[in-house]
Amino acid sequence: MRFRVRIEPDGKTALIGDEQTFFDGLTAANIKFRTDCGGKGTCGKCKVFIEGRCTELTSQERVLLPPPELGAGYRLACQVRPLSDCVVTLAPETRLSKRKIVIGGISTALDVSPSVSKVYVELTPPSIDDPEPDWERLKEGIKRQRRVERLDISPRALSKLPETLRAGDWKVTTAILHNDLVVATEPGNTTHRILGAAVDIGTSKIISYLVDLTNGEILRTSTLENPMMPWGEDIMSRITFCLESREKFDHLHNILTEGVSNCLHAVCQESGFPVSDIYEIVVVGNTAMHHFLLGIHPKHLALAPYVPAIRNHVDLNPAEVGLKINEHAGLHVPPVIAGFVGADATADLVAMGIDSSEEMTLGLDIGTNTEIFLGNREEITTCSCASGPAFEGYHIRHGMKAVSGAIERFWYDEAEHSWRFATIECEAPRGICGSGMIDIVAELFRRGLIDSSGRFRSGDREFLVSGSSSGEITLDQHDIREIQLAKAAIHAGCAILMKKKNLTENDIDKVLIAGAFGNYIDPENAKIIGLIPDLPSQKIRFLGNAAGTGAVMILLSSEARERATRIAEGTRYVELAAEREFQTEYLDSLHLPHRDRGRYPNVWNLVERSMKVGCG
Repeated sequence: MRFRVRIEPDGKTALIGDEQTFFDGLTAANIKFRTDCGGKGTCGKCKVFIEGRCTELTSQERVLLPPPELGAGYRLACQVRPLSDCVVTLAPETRLSKRKIVIGGISTALDVSPSVSKVYVELTPPSIDDPEPDWERLKEGIKRQRRVERLDISPRALSKLPETLRAGDWKVTTAILHNDLVVATEPGNTTHRILGAAVDIGTSKIISYLVDLTNGEILRTSTLENPMMPWGEDIMSRITFCLESREKFDHLHNILTEGVSNCLHAVCQESGFPVSDIYEIVVVGNTAMHHFLLGIHPKHLALAPYVPAIRNHVDLNPAEVGLKINEHAGLHVPPVIAGFVGADATADLVAMGIDSSEEMTLGLDIGTNTEIFLGNREEITTCSCASGPAFEGYHIRHGMKAVSGAIERFWYDEAEHSWRFATIECEAPRGICGSGMIDIVAELFRRGLIDSSGRFRSGDREFLVSGSSSGEITLDQHDIREIQLAKAAIHAGCAILMKKKNLTENDIDKVLIAGAFGNYIDPENAKIIGLIPDLPSQKIRFLGNAAGTGAVMILLSSEARERATRIAEGTRYVELAAEREFQTEYLDSLHLPHRDRGRYPNVWNLVERSMKVGCG
C-alpha cells in the first residue's frame, strides 16, 4: 500500500509505500538532505519529524538519537516507514543548504553534488576459506559504506583491479560515477583528492577550468587558441573545408581533440596536479564544435533546415572521442538547443538563471556567433546571429585580441581638450581590441566626426588613434563598417526576438551580457553605437564567460545538470534566416545607433549635447 506524504519545508508531495523507508521516498522525490552513511543507519544524520502513523522506534534510533531528541519526536528517515498518509518535516540540521559559490564573477547558490564521488574501503583479503572474487568482494565493501541499488565496474577499472587491491593491501579508494559505476580504484585513502574539469570550446579559443569537486573551488584556468582557426575564422568556413572529403573532417576532429587535451594538460601542469586526478569533464561549445568533438560530421548544420544530429546530453569515455587524459574519467556534453544554438548557449542559460527569474531578461553571449536570449521563467526564446570576428580583432587593420598593449579604453578629455586611451597592462599601444573599437566608434559619432551612416563627415578616410615612434594606429572607414556589420547583426537579432514576444525596450527588466570581452565594454558606448537597446545602465550587467561558468556549474551540481536538460528542451528557437523582417531590421540597425531615432532617444540627446561642445 502506498501513502501520500507531504514533505516540508519543500512543500512537495510523494507517494511512499509501506515497505519503503522515508529515506527511500525522500530520495526518490529528489529531496536533498544529510546522509553521511547513505541510509545504512549508522550516522544518525537523517533526522525528521513525522505527523501521522508510522513504524515503531528501532534499536538503531535508540542508539543514535540522544534522549532529548527522542523526547522531542526526532526519527531517522532511514529507519522508519509510513503506516498512513502523513507529513514529514526535515529537521533544520538535516536540510542541505546550498553553498554560495562565485564562479567567473557570478555568485550563485549551488548544491555541490558532482556526478563523481569517492569511497574508501578496507577489505578482508581472500583466503582458502573465503575465495570470493575481487570485484564481488569490493562491491560488498562499497555497499557496506554506501546505499546503492546497482553497482557495476568499467572494463578499464576491472582490468587494473587485482593489482590495485593487492598494492593497497586491500585498503583502496574507489571513484564512482553517477553512483552506479566504479571507474577507478586507487591504493590507500585518496578521498580528499577528486578533481573535475570544465571546457568551453569557442570558435576562436578554448578555455579549461580545473575544479576541486569536494568544495567547488576553481583551482586554475587555462586558455588556448582554437587550433581550427587556420581552417576558417568562422564556423561555415570550417564546415565547407571538411565537405571536400572525410579525411579533411577527420583532420579537423583530431586537431580539435588534441587542442582540448593540450588545454587540460596545461591547466593540470600549471596547478601541480596530474591529469589522472580528473575524473569527469564537462565540455560545451556551439553545435558545430559539439559535432566536431563527438566525431559527427556537421554538414547538415550548414544545410536547411539546419538540424543537429542530437539534442540530448551525451555521456561517454573521453578516449572514445580521442581525448588523451585520464582513461578512467567520464565525459559529459550537455544538450544543444538547435543547429546554431549549442551546448555553450545551454550553459549560458544555466549561469544566467533566466529560467528561474520573474524579470523579463535579454541575454547576449557576444562572439563570432552571438547567441541571444529573451524571456523569463515562463518562456525563453533564442536565436543566433553571425556577428563575425570583428570584436576579436579580425578584419580590422589594427585590430587585435585583448592582450598586453591592446587599446581597451578610448575617450575625449574635456578638461585637456584631447583624446586619451588606456592599454591592457599599461604597455605601449600595439593595436585595438573589441572594447576599444566600441569606444572609438562611439566617441567619433558622439563628437560628430562620423555621421549616422558611419561615414567621416570631413571626407577623411581614417582616424589617428595613436601615433608614436613605433608606428601609427588608426581606425579607417572599412574598420568602422566592420563594427557596424557586427553590431547590426546583434541588434537585429534582439529586435526580432522582441517582436516575436510583442515586447519593446521598455518591457525589458535587465540585460545580461556575456562573452570574451563582455566585462570590459562601456555600457554607454555600447548603447551609442546601437549594440544594445537604449536602457538605463543600471539594468545592464556583464557576466564574463557565462558559458564557462555554466559548464562549471553543470560539473559541480546534479541540479544544474537537470536544469540544463529542461532548458534545452523548453527553449524556443527562432531561425533568423526564415524571418521576413530580419533583412529590413538588419539594414536599419547598420545605422548609428539605428535608422529609427525613436528607438534611442537618450542616446540622441547625449549625442546632440556632445556635438555642441565639440572636441576642440
